[in-house]
Amino acid sequence: MPYFNELVTGAALIVAIGAQNAFVLSNGIKKNHILVIVLICSVCDALLIIAGVSGVGAAISAPPLLTEITLWGGALFLFWYASFRSLRSAFN
Repeated sequence: MPYFNELVTGAALIVAIGAQNAFVLSNGIKKNHILVIVLICSVCDALLIIAGVSGVGAAISAPPLLTEITLWGGALFLFWYASFRSLRSAFN
């Protein structure tokens, strides 16, 4: 039974259609640069998995200053991205 939780969690992550999966599927249906998109997404996923397994999260959260920089940097990026997309959508 201890493996059941991990199995369900893994299945939920695979089955859920996130933004990246929707992007890959929509471009695959349109037959738009399929190989390039799949390769880029696969390499990015592999790099993020390697970063997570190698302990980058623990290294970032260890010094309080780096944690604050990461927190506010991420918040600023999300604010900028949302503003940029809103403005771009308004002018199109």
